[in-house]
Amino acid sequence: MSENIGKRVKTIRTIRGMTQKQLATQAAISRSYLADIESGRYNPSLGTLQDIANALNVSIDLLTGELATEIIEDRLEELNMTLEEVSAKANVPLNWLESLNSFSPWGIENEQSYTWITQVAEVLNLPGGLLRAALARQEVPTYDGSRSRVVHTTVPMVGIVPADAVEAVEGIEKWDIVPLDQGNALVLMVKVRMKKGE
Repeated sequence: MSENIGKRVKTIRTIRGMTQKQLATQAAISRSYLADIESGRYNPSLGTLQDIANALNVSIDLLTGELATEIIEDRLEELNMTLEEVSAKANVPLNWLESLNSFSPWGIENEQSYTWITQVAEVLNLPGGLLRAALARQEVPTYDGSRSRVVHTTVPMVGIVPADAVEAVEGIEKWDIVPLDQGNALVLMVKVRMKKGE
């Protein structure tokens, strides 16, 4: 497990363009300890992991949860397939598959990416929801802690209802602010209309 967390820390650090020294300084740990975490020699405490997540500007579950690329790589090994073969069979761009670790669920490419990841899941004989959820975990938080401004954003929803089965979101039935160790979280219960036949 520590090896996977370390691999994720290194991957995200590299994507962010940070050196080990920069990340270690921002997370208030030594560079050598960070190197040991990244290599899988040490398993960081939850507090240290939270400090690293904060320095990387990601949620802690991105570091502890399995990335879409890890799921795909494991399955490719099981099936003795290459990424190129998956790209061709799923009819998705190879460069998109190769850059999944830098994907953010915000933006214009969002909807297309979720369609493509579902096609990849079908080729790999995996549940589409598994890869969609892993992709959605790659959220990059944009909230800076300021209470003086309103931020409008799109939030990827991961739940028990497959997104492609939803015809429309009819409204928010309930919302609440839930206190967490790192601050408050907004929890929404959304009313949806399902597509016919679902």
